[in-house]
Amino acid sequence: PRCPSMIMAHIEGAAGRMALLKHWLFIALRSRSCATVGNVMLLAHTGGLTLDNILELVHTFDAGEAVVHCPTPPFIAEWEAGNAAVFIRAQNEGRLDWRPNPSFRAAFGELDSLRTFALTPPPRRRQVPGGLTGAGADTMLTGHYGLGTGALPPQTATPAAAAQSIGMSEGDEFNRVLVASEVLLLNVVHEEDRARFMQLNASLWSQMRAGAEHEQMAESALTEPVRVRLSTGVHMPCDVRGRILIHPDSRRTWTCIALAPHAPPPLPSVE
Repeated sequence: PRCPSMIMAHIEGAAGRMALLKHWLFIALRSRSCATVGNVMLLAHTGGLTLDNILELVHTFDAGEAVVHCPTPPFIAEWEAGNAAVFIRAQNEGRLDWRPNPSFRAAFGELDSLRTFALTPPPRRRQVPGGLTGAGADTMLTGHYGLGTGALPPQTATPAAAAQSIGMSEGDEFNRVLVASEVLLLNVVHEEDRARFMQLNASLWSQMRAGAEHEQMAESALTEPVRVRLSTGVHMPCDVRGRILIHPDSRRTWTCIALAPHAPPPLPSVE
């Protein structure tokens, strides 16, 4: 996806889109960036959030307040101790935390280069190391999924022009903070399989229900494997499963992605 609006377009149902918007709003508020918060306000127009919805969340948020630690729910942590390569993303009052399990680090390397590229790519960068440990080289089309770079929007004379300049361009500098949490793993997915990989994320958010007063959980799996790049630079087909758990108003969210080597179907027996 080229921008947050395209990510939202793949989510079925207004409840899932609103849950994702609230998740992004907390990230934007924690960033203390007027531009990033403004982007969420623009997205809210098409995603179903009203100004009253937004103000209610803003009034209960204090960017200067210490974030209270919240343990990983059992539904998310269950996969972490298994043999699959598991990647957990947590958002707590806008603070993001990424936690790969030992199997993930063994297969793909450490997280630092992936996180650095997703959050703070240098201007006009197009070459990134293959894998997460620098083996080989691979060209990343950053604009393809919203991690491209761009200049700050020019001064504009009207609100409409300002909205157009900071809103939805694929190289928007401000979009990067929002979409990084959703597309961080795309760096290790083969370019031709990235759209299918993002379908898993959309499927998880699509299962959210409107007006839920308690935490919501959902699970989904891709029907076809995706190719992922190991730290050695070799691509390997993997089966992909995902889980999501969100608290009311998306004040805290967890997503868990599990990657396991794809086992081809057995050959038919010959009699």
